[in-house]
Amino acid sequence: MPRWRRSSGRMPRWPARSTPSWRCPPGSSSSTTSPEPRYPRCSGPLWRIGPSEGRQMKKTFYVLPLVFLVVILSHSTSHAIEMEYYTYNGFNAVVSAFTKIALIFSDADYKGLFFTVIVLGILMGGVVVYFLALSGGRVTPLSWTWPVGIGISLYLALVLPKGTLHIYDPVKNQYQPVGGIPDGLIALIGALNKVERGLIDIVSTAADPVGYQQQAGGVGFDMLLNIQSKGVLLSDQYIHQSLRKYVEDCLYFEVARPGTTLTINDLANNADFIPLFRKAASPAIYTTFYEDAKPEGRTLKCSDAMPAIEAKITNPSLFENTSQARCADAGFDPSIPSEYNQCKGMFTSLVNWVQGAVFDATQIYRQNAMAQSLSSVAQSASPDTAIAVLAGRDTGTSLLSTGVVANEWIPIIRAVITAIAIGLLPFLVIFIPTPLFGKAVTLIAGFFIWLTAWGVTDAIAHQFAMDYAVKAFAEVRQYQLGLTAISTFGTASLKTLAAFGAIRWSGLMLATVITTMLVRFGGHALSMLAGQITSSPQHAAQVTGRVTTPEGGAGLISALENAPPVMANAYKFDFWQRTHAKANTMARSTGEGLGLLDTDSAFEVGGIQGQSAR
Repeated sequence: MPRWRRSSGRMPRWPARSTPSWRCPPGSSSSTTSPEPRYPRCSGPLWRIGPSEGRQMKKTFYVLPLVFLVVILSHSTSHAIEMEYYTYNGFNAVVSAFTKIALIFSDADYKGLFFTVIVLGILMGGVVVYFLALSGGRVTPLSWTWPVGIGISLYLALVLPKGTLHIYDPVKNQYQPVGGIPDGLIALIGALNKVERGLIDIVSTAADPVGYQQQAGGVGFDMLLNIQSKGVLLSDQYIHQSLRKYVEDCLYFEVARPGTTLTINDLANNADFIPLFRKAASPAIYTTFYEDAKPEGRTLKCSDAMPAIEAKITNPSLFENTSQARCADAGFDPSIPSEYNQCKGMFTSLVNWVQGAVFDATQIYRQNAMAQSLSSVAQSASPDTAIAVLAGRDTGTSLLSTGVVANEWIPIIRAVITAIAIGLLPFLVIFIPTPLFGKAVTLIAGFFIWLTAWGVTDAIAHQFAMDYAVKAFAEVRQYQLGLTAISTFGTASLKTLAAFGAIRWSGLMLATVITTMLVRFGGHALSMLAGQITSSPQHAAQVTGRVTTPEGGAGLISALENAPPVMANAYKFDFWQRTHAKANTMARSTGEGLGLLDTDSAFEVGGIQGQSAR
């Protein structure tokens, strides 16, 4: 067994033997017949490698990277990568970010910056090796070339070739390809997004009307809430007035008439108000009908007013303004037919899922408009009824505030953070052809692993939230599209749904933990970022919930009423005068509260001597 002798460097040398004793391993035979060949040819594996073979392997070792670079440089545009990227309710921000980085990577100045960074990387690598050698460390002169070489290879293989990323948003039914993105980034981002999409498909079905692919961010539930809170915007505003007068003059009379077949229970639980309103079309009772030709109204019998109202309210075009407004509130663009049709189809499917029956969009809007007319007349006719309805509505709004904020803002925040992470890619890619390529690649991968983990955890939380929504809308389902179903919010099940809205924020924290364990970068920074992201919307939701309570609303109104006189007084008097006046007022109030009705005595009790203000 030869011994190795070390030189001043790290590379070992062959033993100083001119003719090493080579022999074939057992079970193999030599193919040479000459006496004592220097390197016999064996049919089996060799035990030793001679000096010439060692030199040959060294040459091969240096040639392989050159061959690898030649293969990379021969990369043509025909090998450009094309992958898909799915975003859920965050299309505009993501497309804008990818478009901007594509422009940056295609800029000639940015390409020139890479060569500058490569030269600086080589220079810094040589300087580091030189100082290590001066400090007595054992280094080889070319040890710095491997990190730089690997970085340059990654740049040539993964950054120079450009591909296309096909971006989809199944929630908004949007699609746009973005070209000019480096192949390496497309491969990394596309692969992680494919993992996210696969896991989302496992926990949620694409055909499910309440699945994550259709309801990411709770857009459908947000539309339901807006229809109830903002009302139905009819293109003909006179229909609202005609409906209210018909309910007040005809419908209430029919409900109170002895022997009627129209009951309160029918109004509370029904799928269509039209047949019920027809029962109130009495020829003996009169009401007022409003229209463009007669804006001041004209008197008609209930039997004549109902057909006129029905002809207008059953027209689908009457609710087009409401449909477009509610879709716009949910983030859809009504001017794009594909998005608008997606919004209408999604909303109809959601209502059918909630109600357990089949309704079209026109029927849903019509029921809401007629129910609002019933509610407004009931509230104006009975203060007790108004208090009960408003209290139930405020309670439901308070309970849903946290959940609504979470459903609305989580997809938007995630899309913005994705856009920021994408926007940082050109800066991080600069470090790839330098010895810092390992940290740069880790940071890039870490960002998108974090976003992927967040998407998966949010999809799981969303699916559980939809399971709770089944219980939350159980009472609504019992009353179909009647007055009770449309007006009901303050139920125990809604508390669970609203509480679960806060749980969705924990998905961000869990994604941070997963990312820290996988790539071990920026755990503390990500935790602080996650906490900062979640704190503002949660605080806003809590404030909104307090404002919707009676005492919170009263405090807000009182503050608004006191603000103008306080500001007007501040412009007229200085701070000392206002403070002195306030002290005198409090002293007088205290004295009068003790029963000292005399003004001067009241001042003296307060400890302030002065003349009467009377």
